[in-house]
Amino acid sequence: MRKLKKPKLYKPKDGLWYIKKRVLGSSRKASQGDAFFVADNEKFGVNFTYYQEEKYQSKEAKRKAKEKEAEGAVGVPKWETLDEEKNEIKPSVWLFVFDNDGNVIKRIKAKNSKGMNRVNWNLSTTSKRPMRKSSQKVRDGYLVAPGTYSAQLYKKVDGVISSISEKVEFDVNPLYLDRGDYQDMIAFWGGLQEAQSELQLVRTELNDQKENIGILLKAYETADKVDSALYAELVQTRESLYQIDIEMNGSPSRREVGEKTDNLSASDYLGSASLGTSYSSLGPTPSHRKYLNNAVTIITRLDGKLMNQAEKIPGFKEKLESMGCSPIVLK
Repeated sequence: MRKLKKPKLYKPKDGLWYIKKRVLGSSRKASQGDAFFVADNEKFGVNFTYYQEEKYQSKEAKRKAKEKEAEGAVGVPKWETLDEEKNEIKPSVWLFVFDNDGNVIKRIKAKNSKGMNRVNWNLSTTSKRPMRKSSQKVRDGYLVAPGTYSAQLYKKVDGVISSISEKVEFDVNPLYLDRGDYQDMIAFWGGLQEAQSELQLVRTELNDQKENIGILLKAYETADKVDSALYAELVQTRESLYQIDIEMNGSPSRREVGEKTDNLSASDYLGSASLGTSYSSLGPTPSHRKYLNNAVTIITRLDGKLMNQAEKIPGFKEKLESMGCSPIVLK
């Protein structure tokens, strides 16, 4: 058998495009019990096989390997060496999936292991939900359209990403050939994801500004001077943010007891648009398009109102600091 001397990504079998059936009860067996036999299906999407001649070692692993090979007593590592090992971005192997335009539509972390390995792509794009913290997981986006794609292996070592294999090309073919315009359906999913991301940004900004106005009101209590007009402006801005919150999320008192609000929110419209199209390959109906348009209209209106209030915050901070208040740290 010919021994490979460098990593190799093998050309995969073409993938089948379809909407997976939802699992009964959201788990493998639902409430059927252990007597109900189930077995795993073949993984949905495209399965890749690749060869890796060696595992990419971390600095700590390399040091420990040298220590094992050393003869006699092994010295204690320097503190700086241990600090570097803790701060290192650990070596990893990734599969990048490209569309026909050369854009990376999916990065999949693969197994960093010597020998033959496999990795699966579930035909999803990468979610563009806002990233708010470093520990946040990168989630799957909507499905790609049937078509031709390519993939390539990359390594991430010492903070540098570089390719380690040739590109392989493959097709994703629809299971059903009479399901209408796939591109139109994918475009709708893209618009839905964009609206969901925008709503999340507006909601995050609203929460930040509510926190900021609370900080400013507290800072006013520490000021060396009195400015009744400024305090009234702070209270009015707080009330305006509260009204935006109600328009976005509904009455907090009603939410506490599960009572429905008078008007549908952007989240309500997006939920209906998503639920009606996420598990169907037939594409959006006119009602789904209307739901999405209504949500976008509401989000745009709320964003405009919120920016009008947010623009006042730096001026309030400057006035309070001139009055000798405590140092102010805003979000």
